[in-house]
Amino acid sequence: MKTLITIVSLSLTIGLSAQSAAGAKTKPAVADAIGNSKFEQDKAAIKSMCGIYKVSFDFAETFSSDTAYKFHNRYKEHGIEYVFLAEESLNKMV
Repeated sequence: MKTLITIVSLSLTIGLSAQSAAGAKTKPAVADAIGNSKFEQDKAAIKSMCGIYKVSFDFAETFSSDTAYKFHNRYKEHGIEYVFLAEESLNKMV
């Protein structure tokens, strides 16, 4: 059986649609962390990205090693993405 390998490039554009309550609470943490260590600043910056985002995906097939392969049309999809902090410990954020 012949295996077909297709490489598809994906362009992702993220626009802020709304802010969750968790994200709104963590925004001031970035300003408060200015005097703290770089590690604390990084943690505050990560927490500030929590929220609800409207995302769009632009799909386009750009390469195939099989010369007989017929490329599909380009298309866009949209969706809502929820970003939240699932786990936080001393040296780990998920």
